[in-house]
Amino acid sequence: MGNSINHFSSAYNSSFPKNDLNGGRSSTSLTQFLIRKNVEQAEWLINQKGKDIALLVQDKIQIEGADQVADDQMTIICAKYGAARGGIHNTDLASDRIDERMINLDDEIEMLNSFINDHKEAFKTCTGDTFTPAVKKPTYKPTVDAKRQKEVWKKYAA
Repeated sequence: MGNSINHFSSAYNSSFPKNDLNGGRSSTSLTQFLIRKNVEQAEWLINQKGKDIALLVQDKIQIEGADQVADDQMTIICAKYGAARGGIHNTDLASDRIDERMINLDDEIEMLNSFINDHKEAFKTCTGDTFTPAVKKPTYKPTVDAKRQKEVWKKYAA
C-alpha cells in the first residue's frame, strides 16, 4: 500500500471508529458515503478540466489561423492569455501560454486520477468491499402531451 492510501485509510478509520453502538455499521456507511462523494467530485473536476482543454484547443486553432479570424476576436483571445495585440510575437506568446495551461490541466487530471485510485483502495481497506459508484435513482419527469396540457390549462383557467 502506498503512503497516501495508508493516510486516507487511517483518516477514515480514526474519524469513524468501528466500535460505534451500531456494530460498526454506522462507521462503514459514513466511510462509504464520503469516499463515494469524494470520487464523484474528483470525476466531475476531471470532466470540467477536459472541457477547459477543449476550449484551449479551440483558442489555439483560432490564434494559429489568425488571418482567418476577425481582428476583434483576435484581440479578445490575445487579451485572455496576456499577449499584447500588435506585438511582434503576440500570437506566439498566447500560443505558448495555451500550451502551458494545457500541460497544467493534464497534470491536474493525473493528480485527480491518483486521488480517485487512492480513495478506491482506501474504500477497500476501510470497508472490506470493492468500490462501486453510487446508483442514482432516476428522477421522475411527468410526460404530458400538448393536447392534455391545454385541456388542464382550460379547466383551471376558468
